[in-house]
Amino acid sequence: MNKKIYCNQCKKEMEILEERVDEYGHLLKVLSCGHETAREVNVSDKGIGSDEFRITKAVEDEHVVEEKLKAAEYFLNELKKLEKEFGNLASADLSLVLVNLDGFLFETIAAKDMFLQEINRNFNGGLPSNKVNEDQLINSETLNNKEKSVVKQIKQALINENSWPWRLNNYRNATAHRSLLKLIPETKAVETFAGKIDLERPNQQQSYNNDAYSKSENLSFSSLMASTGTVISTTLYLAEDPDDFSKGYFKKEIIPYCEEVLKQMKNFLDDLKNQL
Repeated sequence: MNKKIYCNQCKKEMEILEERVDEYGHLLKVLSCGHETAREVNVSDKGIGSDEFRITKAVEDEHVVEEKLKAAEYFLNELKKLEKEFGNLASADLSLVLVNLDGFLFETIAAKDMFLQEINRNFNGGLPSNKVNEDQLINSETLNNKEKSVVKQIKQALINENSWPWRLNNYRNATAHRSLLKLIPETKAVETFAGKIDLERPNQQQSYNNDAYSKSENLSFSSLMASTGTVISTTLYLAEDPDDFSKGYFKKEIIPYCEEVLKQMKNFLDDLKNQL
């Protein structure tokens, strides 16, 4: 008799007919109902993406940490595609940049939220899913001190204004209703020649606004010869403080920042899981 696993779509246990690995090394399980399980990050791993740690019963797909991390990776890849197509995110349709950046920020923080859901369910936190957060778990009467210690580490990271989780969470909150992006002119050295360098795409609307948050504007990228051997180009950055644009911009470009913070979130949650 084949092994059974809970199917979130059918809401009942189904037989596993086949297990296969896709071209990216993800493990997929084909069920007797015709559905496939969500992709596992590493077939041999015992981390968050493995069967050992997944919630596979009576929990919707959105309550799985790995699905949130994969969703964040999807939005990051979309940003990379825009950069590759236009040469610079400032050249692209900023509405598309913002949609994918918003998605990345929300999904990356959501991975932490889903981790809390898993703690609540796996370790008898006793909370309804809509009440799960750091404070509620720390104050739970049924959660053990070991699990509470893990939750306290998350809370401490989120309130430390010098930490990467605080910055990430602040950006996630800000992008819902405040300006987040800044267009910064930068001077770059190039081979010496005279004249004007026009990198603007002819079909794009030409406009400029130092506050790049307006989703109605399709800002274009342009470079002009500033002097012999230099070019002034425009680069898109996150604001250092979305509540105070006078503080300037965060000195890491958007895609490198997203790559770094996604890796940090994966490692952070993996480390916390290993403490349980």
